[in-house]
Amino acid sequence: MFFLGAGFSRALGLPNTAELLTEVHKLAQARNLTIERKLRAAYGYFYPEEAGAFVPEVVDFFSVLRAYEDVSGTAAGGAPRFPGGFKHPGLLTELRLVVVRLLCDRLRQIHIPADGWPNVDEMLSPGNTVITSNWDLFVEWYAQCRGIRLRLGGAQNDSTLTLIKLHGSVDWTEWRFRKSAHAGRGDYAVLRELQNTRGHGIKIKTGDMLRVRAVENMSKSWQFIKARTSRPHMIMMSQGKTVDMAPIQSMWDDAYAAVCAANDVRIIGYSLPEDDVEIRTLLRAGVSRGSTQPRVVVQNPEPGVHVRVRTYITRDAESDYAAFAPG
Repeated sequence: MFFLGAGFSRALGLPNTAELLTEVHKLAQARNLTIERKLRAAYGYFYPEEAGAFVPEVVDFFSVLRAYEDVSGTAAGGAPRFPGGFKHPGLLTELRLVVVRLLCDRLRQIHIPADGWPNVDEMLSPGNTVITSNWDLFVEWYAQCRGIRLRLGGAQNDSTLTLIKLHGSVDWTEWRFRKSAHAGRGDYAVLRELQNTRGHGIKIKTGDMLRVRAVENMSKSWQFIKARTSRPHMIMMSQGKTVDMAPIQSMWDDAYAAVCAANDVRIIGYSLPEDDVEIRTLLRAGVSRGSTQPRVVVQNPEPGVHVRVRTYITRDAESDYAAFAPG
Protein backbone atom coordinates (compact mmCIF):
# COMPACT_ATOMS: atom_id res chain seq x y z
CA MET A 1 0.00 0.00 0.00
CA PHE A 2 1.28 3.46 -0.93
CA PHE A 3 0.32 6.74 0.72
CA LEU A 4 1.12 9.72 -1.52
CA GLY A 5 1.34 13.35 -0.45
CA ALA A 6 2.07 16.65 -2.13
CA GLY A 7 5.78 15.86 -2.36
CA PHE A 8 4.99 13.03 -4.76
CA SER A 9 3.13 15.35 -7.13
CA ARG A 10 5.83 18.00 -6.70
CA ALA A 11 8.41 15.52 -8.03
CA LEU A 12 6.33 15.34 -11.22
CA GLY A 13 6.14 19.10 -11.73
CA LEU A 14 2.90 19.93 -9.93
CA PRO A 15 2.86 22.56 -7.16
CA ASN A 16 2.91 21.46 -3.54
CA THR A 17 0.85 23.00 -0.76
CA ALA A 18 3.30 25.74 0.17
CA GLU A 19 3.55 26.89 -3.46
CA LEU A 20 -0.15 26.88 -4.21
CA LEU A 21 -1.06 30.55 -3.65
CA THR A 22 2.10 31.78 -5.36
CA GLU A 23 1.31 29.65 -8.41
CA VAL A 24 -2.31 30.84 -8.42
CA HIS A 25 -1.06 34.43 -8.53
CA LYS A 26 1.25 33.61 -11.46
CA LEU A 27 -1.62 32.03 -13.36
CA ALA A 28 -3.97 34.91 -12.56
CA GLN A 29 -1.44 37.49 -13.75
CA ALA A 30 -0.63 35.56 -16.92
CA ARG A 31 -4.33 35.07 -17.79
CA ASN A 32 -5.55 38.42 -16.42
CA LEU A 33 -7.97 36.68 -14.02
CA THR A 34 -10.08 38.77 -11.65
CA ILE A 35 -9.18 36.51 -8.73
CA GLU A 36 -5.84 38.33 -8.47
CA ARG A 37 -7.62 41.49 -7.32
CA LYS A 38 -9.95 39.56 -5.02
CA LEU A 39 -7.09 37.70 -3.34
CA ARG A 40 -5.25 40.94 -2.66
CA ALA A 41 -8.46 42.38 -1.20
CA ALA A 42 -8.78 39.30 1.03
CA TYR A 43 -5.20 39.61 2.29
CA GLY A 44 -5.83 43.23 3.20
CA TYR A 45 -9.14 42.41 4.89
CA PHE A 46 -8.06 39.38 6.93
CA TYR A 47 -4.45 40.47 7.62
CA PRO A 48 -4.80 44.27 8.06
CA GLU A 49 -1.34 44.80 9.57
CA GLU A 50 0.57 43.16 6.74
CA ALA A 51 2.25 44.92 3.82
CA GLY A 52 0.63 45.14 0.39
CA ALA A 53 2.90 42.46 -1.11
CA PHE A 54 2.09 39.98 1.67
CA VAL A 55 0.98 36.44 0.70
CA PRO A 56 -0.30 34.41 3.68
CA GLU A 57 0.55 30.86 4.59
CA VAL A 58 -1.75 28.57 2.63
CA VAL A 59 -3.36 26.57 5.43
CA ASP A 60 -4.09 29.66 7.51
CA PHE A 61 -5.62 31.49 4.54
CA PHE A 62 -7.86 28.61 3.53
CA SER A 63 -8.90 28.24 7.17
CA VAL A 64 -9.82 31.92 7.37
CA LEU A 65 -11.85 31.80 4.14
CA ARG A 66 -13.63 28.63 5.22
CA ALA A 67 -14.43 30.11 8.64
CA TYR A 68 -15.78 33.29 7.06
CA GLU A 69 -17.89 31.28 4.63
CA ASP A 70 -19.30 29.21 7.49
CA VAL A 71 -20.08 31.99 9.96
CA SER A 72 -21.17 34.76 7.59
CA GLY A 73 -23.62 32.86 5.39
CA THR A 74 -27.00 34.46 4.89
CA ALA A 75 -29.65 35.55 7.35
CA ALA A 76 -33.41 35.02 7.01
CA GLY A 77 -34.71 36.16 3.65
CA GLY A 78 -31.34 35.70 1.94
CA ALA A 79 -29.73 38.86 3.32
CA PRO A 80 -26.02 38.66 4.17
CA ARG A 81 -25.45 37.95 7.85
CA PHE A 82 -22.43 40.29 7.88
CA PRO A 83 -23.58 43.36 5.90
CA GLY A 84 -20.63 45.57 5.10
CA GLY A 85 -18.20 42.68 5.60
CA PHE A 86 -15.77 41.16 3.10
CA LYS A 87 -16.93 42.03 -0.41
CA HIS A 88 -16.14 38.65 -1.99
CA PRO A 89 -17.72 36.01 0.30
CA GLY A 90 -17.65 33.40 -2.50
CA LEU A 91 -13.88 33.65 -2.92
CA LEU A 92 -13.19 30.15 -1.57
CA THR A 93 -15.31 28.53 -4.29
CA GLU A 94 -13.69 30.71 -6.96
CA LEU A 95 -10.27 29.79 -5.60
CA ARG A 96 -11.12 26.09 -5.85
CA LEU A 97 -11.90 26.51 -9.54
CA VAL A 98 -8.67 28.39 -10.22
CA VAL A 99 -6.72 25.65 -8.44
CA VAL A 100 -8.49 23.13 -10.71
CA ARG A 101 -7.34 25.12 -13.73
CA LEU A 102 -3.78 25.33 -12.41
CA LEU A 103 -3.50 21.60 -11.71
CA CYS A 104 -5.10 20.59 -15.01
CA ASP A 105 -2.83 22.94 -16.99
CA ARG A 106 0.27 21.63 -15.23
CA LEU A 107 -0.71 18.00 -15.66
CA ARG A 108 -1.09 18.42 -19.41
CA GLN A 109 2.52 19.64 -19.51
CA ILE A 110 3.82 16.37 -18.03
CA HIS A 111 5.10 14.01 -20.74
CA ILE A 112 4.52 10.39 -19.77
CA PRO A 113 6.82 8.11 -21.80
CA ALA A 114 5.16 5.43 -23.91
CA ASP A 115 6.82 2.75 -21.76
CA GLY A 116 6.10 4.61 -18.51
CA TRP A 117 8.42 5.23 -15.57
CA PRO A 118 9.72 2.21 -13.59
CA ASN A 119 9.09 3.65 -10.13
CA VAL A 120 5.58 4.76 -11.01
CA ASP A 121 4.77 1.48 -12.77
CA GLU A 122 5.77 -0.44 -9.66
CA MET A 123 3.53 1.74 -7.52
CA LEU A 124 0.51 1.81 -9.82
CA SER A 125 0.39 -1.90 -10.59
CA PRO A 126 -2.93 -3.78 -10.51
CA GLY A 127 -3.42 -5.31 -7.08
CA ASN A 128 -1.92 -2.32 -5.28
CA THR A 129 -3.79 0.26 -3.23
CA VAL A 130 -2.81 3.93 -3.45
CA ILE A 131 -4.14 6.37 -0.87
CA THR A 132 -3.55 10.07 -1.42
CA SER A 133 -4.37 13.47 0.03
CA ASN A 134 -3.75 15.07 -3.39
CA TRP A 135 -6.48 16.57 -5.60
CA ASP A 136 -4.70 16.26 -8.93
CA LEU A 137 -5.38 13.67 -11.62
CA PHE A 138 -1.87 12.32 -12.16
CA VAL A 139 -2.60 8.76 -10.97
CA GLU A 140 -5.78 8.52 -13.05
CA TRP A 141 -4.09 10.02 -16.13
CA TYR A 142 -1.04 7.75 -15.82
CA ALA A 143 -3.32 4.72 -15.46
CA GLN A 144 -5.21 5.72 -18.59
CA CYS A 145 -2.01 6.27 -20.59
CA ARG A 146 -0.70 2.87 -19.51
CA GLY A 147 -3.99 0.99 -19.84
CA ILE A 148 -4.22 0.15 -16.14
CA ARG A 149 -7.66 -0.79 -14.82
CA LEU A 150 -8.46 1.59 -11.97
CA ARG A 151 -11.24 1.94 -9.46
CA LEU A 152 -11.83 4.76 -7.00
CA GLY A 153 -12.31 3.22 -3.58
CA GLY A 154 -13.47 -0.25 -2.74
CA ALA A 155 -11.58 -3.31 -1.61
CA GLN A 156 -8.23 -4.36 -3.04
CA ASN A 157 -8.51 -6.38 -6.26
CA ASP A 158 -5.65 -8.24 -7.95
CA SER A 159 -6.72 -7.15 -11.43
CA THR A 160 -7.34 -3.50 -10.59
CA LEU A 161 -5.44 -0.56 -9.13
CA THR A 162 -7.40 0.84 -6.18
CA LEU A 163 -7.12 4.60 -5.73
CA ILE A 164 -8.48 6.24 -2.57
CA LYS A 165 -8.55 10.05 -2.46
CA LEU A 166 -9.13 11.34 1.06
CA HIS A 167 -9.42 15.03 0.23
CA GLY A 168 -11.55 14.73 -2.88
CA SER A 169 -10.42 15.56 -6.40
CA VAL A 170 -10.51 18.32 -8.99
CA ASP A 171 -12.99 16.24 -11.01
CA TRP A 172 -15.41 15.25 -8.23
CA THR A 173 -18.65 17.05 -7.51
CA GLU A 174 -21.66 16.55 -5.32
CA TRP A 175 -24.90 15.88 -7.19
CA ARG A 176 -26.33 19.25 -6.06
CA PHE A 177 -23.43 21.19 -7.61
CA ARG A 178 -23.49 19.54 -11.03
CA LYS A 179 -24.38 21.66 -14.06
CA SER A 180 -26.60 19.10 -15.72
CA ALA A 181 -28.13 21.64 -18.10
CA HIS A 182 -24.74 22.12 -19.77
CA ALA A 183 -23.58 18.50 -19.71
CA GLY A 184 -23.97 15.87 -22.36
CA ARG A 185 -24.88 12.22 -21.98
CA GLY A 186 -22.17 10.29 -20.16
CA ASP A 187 -20.25 13.32 -18.85
CA TYR A 188 -20.53 12.07 -15.25
CA ALA A 189 -19.80 8.75 -13.57
CA VAL A 190 -20.21 7.44 -10.04
CA LEU A 191 -16.89 7.21 -8.23
CA ARG A 192 -16.77 3.42 -8.00
CA GLU A 193 -17.17 2.89 -11.75
CA LEU A 194 -14.24 0.95 -13.22
CA GLN A 195 -11.99 3.12 -15.41
CA ASN A 196 -9.95 2.23 -18.50
CA THR A 197 -12.17 -0.66 -19.49
CA ARG A 198 -15.12 -1.25 -21.77
CA GLY A 199 -17.21 -2.58 -18.91
CA HIS A 200 -20.76 -1.41 -18.37
CA GLY A 201 -21.31 1.88 -16.58
CA ILE A 202 -23.09 2.16 -13.23
CA LYS A 203 -26.38 4.01 -13.21
CA ILE A 204 -26.19 7.40 -11.49
CA LYS A 205 -28.65 8.00 -8.65
CA THR A 206 -29.81 11.26 -7.09
CA GLY A 207 -27.42 12.27 -4.33
CA ASP A 208 -24.37 10.38 -5.66
CA MET A 209 -20.91 11.87 -5.45
CA LEU A 210 -19.99 12.18 -9.12
CA ARG A 211 -16.81 12.07 -11.16
CA VAL A 212 -16.69 14.45 -14.11
CA ARG A 213 -15.12 12.53 -17.01
CA ALA A 214 -12.20 14.93 -17.27
CA VAL A 215 -9.51 12.25 -17.59
CA GLU A 216 -11.24 10.93 -20.70
CA ASN A 217 -11.13 14.50 -22.06
CA MET A 218 -7.68 15.54 -20.81
CA SER A 219 -6.91 17.96 -23.66
CA LYS A 220 -9.74 20.18 -22.41
CA SER A 221 -9.98 18.94 -18.83
CA TRP A 222 -10.25 22.35 -17.17
CA GLN A 223 -12.99 23.55 -19.51
CA PHE A 224 -14.76 20.20 -19.16
CA ILE A 225 -14.83 20.40 -15.35
CA LYS A 226 -15.81 24.07 -15.22
CA ALA A 227 -18.79 23.47 -17.51
CA ARG A 228 -20.08 20.60 -15.36
CA THR A 229 -19.72 21.67 -11.73
CA SER A 230 -20.05 24.91 -9.79
CA ARG A 231 -18.07 23.49 -6.89
CA PRO A 232 -15.49 20.70 -7.20
CA HIS A 233 -15.34 18.51 -4.10
CA MET A 234 -11.88 19.42 -2.84
CA ILE A 235 -11.34 19.38 0.91
CA MET A 236 -9.15 22.42 1.44
CA MET A 237 -6.10 22.58 3.69
CA SER A 238 -7.79 24.01 6.76
CA GLN A 239 -8.63 23.17 10.32
CA GLY A 240 -11.81 21.14 10.80
CA LYS A 241 -12.46 19.13 7.64
CA THR A 242 -15.04 16.72 9.01
CA VAL A 243 -18.08 18.41 7.43
CA ASP A 244 -16.56 18.15 3.93
CA MET A 245 -15.44 14.59 4.65
CA ALA A 246 -19.02 13.37 5.19
CA PRO A 247 -19.97 12.99 1.46
CA ILE A 248 -16.91 10.79 0.89
CA GLN A 249 -16.93 8.88 4.18
CA SER A 250 -16.78 5.62 2.21
CA MET A 251 -13.30 6.64 0.97
CA TRP A 252 -12.13 7.01 4.56
CA ASP A 253 -13.66 3.66 5.50
CA ASP A 254 -11.90 2.03 2.53
CA ALA A 255 -8.61 3.70 3.48
CA TYR A 256 -8.83 2.37 7.03
CA ALA A 257 -9.56 -1.14 5.77
CA ALA A 258 -6.61 -0.92 3.34
CA VAL A 259 -4.15 0.20 6.03
CA CYS A 260 -5.40 -2.51 8.38
CA ALA A 261 -4.89 -5.18 5.72
CA ALA A 262 -1.49 -3.97 4.48
CA ASN A 263 1.72 -5.83 5.23
CA ASP A 264 3.78 -2.99 3.79
CA VAL A 265 2.94 0.74 3.96
CA ARG A 266 5.12 3.19 2.05
CA ILE A 267 4.54 6.90 2.76
CA ILE A 268 5.93 8.99 -0.10
CA GLY A 269 6.09 12.78 -0.16
CA TYR A 270 3.61 13.22 2.68
CA SER A 271 4.76 15.53 5.47
CA LEU A 272 2.07 14.78 8.09
CA PRO A 273 1.20 18.49 8.53
CA GLU A 274 -0.53 19.76 11.66
CA ASP A 275 -3.80 20.47 9.85
CA ASP A 276 -4.12 16.82 8.78
CA VAL A 277 -5.04 15.45 12.18
CA GLU A 278 -7.75 13.33 10.51
CA ILE A 279 -5.23 11.50 8.31
CA ARG A 280 -2.83 11.19 11.22
CA THR A 281 -5.60 9.54 13.24
CA LEU A 282 -6.53 7.19 10.39
CA LEU A 283 -2.94 6.05 9.84
CA ARG A 284 -2.32 5.53 13.55
CA ALA A 285 -5.51 3.53 13.97
CA GLY A 286 -4.87 1.37 10.91
CA VAL A 287 -1.20 0.69 11.58
CA SER A 288 -1.71 -0.16 15.27
CA ARG A 289 -4.68 -2.48 14.73
CA GLY A 290 -4.02 -6.09 15.68
CA SER A 291 -0.98 -7.80 17.13
CA THR A 292 1.08 -7.74 13.92
CA GLN A 293 1.90 -4.28 12.63
CA PRO A 294 2.86 -3.65 8.99
CA ARG A 295 6.26 -2.53 7.86
CA VAL A 296 6.12 1.27 7.45
CA VAL A 297 8.69 3.06 5.27
CA VAL A 298 8.80 6.85 5.00
CA GLN A 299 10.38 8.28 1.84
CA ASN A 300 11.04 11.98 2.30
CA PRO A 301 14.20 14.13 2.27
CA GLU A 302 12.96 16.24 5.21
CA PRO A 303 14.20 14.78 8.56
CA GLY A 304 11.37 16.35 10.54
CA VAL A 305 8.81 14.28 8.63
CA HIS A 306 10.42 11.06 9.83
CA VAL A 307 10.35 12.32 13.41
CA ARG A 308 6.63 13.15 13.13
CA VAL A 309 5.78 9.74 11.68
CA ARG A 310 7.65 7.97 14.47
CA THR A 311 6.04 10.25 17.05
CA TYR A 312 2.45 10.03 15.83
CA ILE A 313 2.14 6.84 13.74
CA THR A 314 4.67 4.19 14.75
CA ARG A 315 8.04 4.28 16.44
CA ASP A 316 9.16 1.42 14.18
CA ALA A 317 8.92 3.39 10.93
CA GLU A 318 11.92 2.98 8.62
CA SER A 319 13.47 5.99 6.90
CA ASP A 320 14.39 6.59 3.27
CA TYR A 321 15.73 10.13 2.87
CA ALA A 322 15.89 10.04 -0.94
CA ALA A 323 13.54 12.35 -2.78
CA PHE A 324 11.07 10.48 -4.95
CA ALA A 325 11.90 10.38 -8.66
CA PRO A 326 9.62 8.76 -11.27
CA GLY A 327 12.36 7.11 -13.31
